[in-house]
Amino acid sequence: TKKPTLLSDASKTSDVGDYVIIESDAIAENNQIIYHQGICHISPRELTATPMAASRKYGSNNPQFQIEYYGFVNGDNQSLVTTRPTVYTDADKSSDAGTYATYCKGGEIYKNYTLKYGTGALTIEKANLHVGVVNTTRAMGEINPAFELTFDGFKNDDDKFSLDEWPSAVCTADANSPAGQYPIELQGGSDHNYNYVCSNGIPTVTEFSGIESPEIDIAD
Repeated sequence: TKKPTLLSDASKTSDVGDYVIIESDAIAENNQIIYHQGICHISPRELTATPMAASRKYGSNNPQFQIEYYGFVNGDNQSLVTTRPTVYTDADKSSDAGTYATYCKGGEIYKNYTLKYGTGALTIEKANLHVGVVNTTRAMGEINPAFELTFDGFKNDDDKFSLDEWPSAVCTADANSPAGQYPIELQGGSDHNYNYVCSNGIPTVTEFSGIESPEIDIAD
């Protein structure tokens, strides 16, 4: 006629462990009630450790990866992590620009939690490569020389022959152009690891003097 009262020291904030459940105060007409203690078992809660999104430039070292934790309860926080998990990735200083997965392993945490691991991402951005063109001088009536490009900012062991496509040097001056200065513009080109930062050059067209080089006979 009266159900038993069940009491335990366990609460929402109790640590992992076994807690006794005590029964009392039940009433049953014409029956003797015998109580047997029960057990409330509190098991660890799963906590997910995930590397935070990170980025760096091509040719640089990996950054110090940070970790986000999901699953804390009762006002708990990462101060309960006694040993920080290790974050690792397949990407290194020489890896091409792109996105690479990051992972967690190891670590220790207070007994109320067990660690499991999520996957993050490292974005390797293209590095800036400064491309210029050597200034040139020629006389009127001549064709433009082959323009020489300059490169500054290579990473790792790269050189100009590592690039996918060089920019093109374009100049409006031709053999009929009058004396003066004309811009050399760098156009196009691309590479999977570099963003081109281009600086234009200046070819100078000079007036033809009209004097041919004399032939000189040297006496024996």
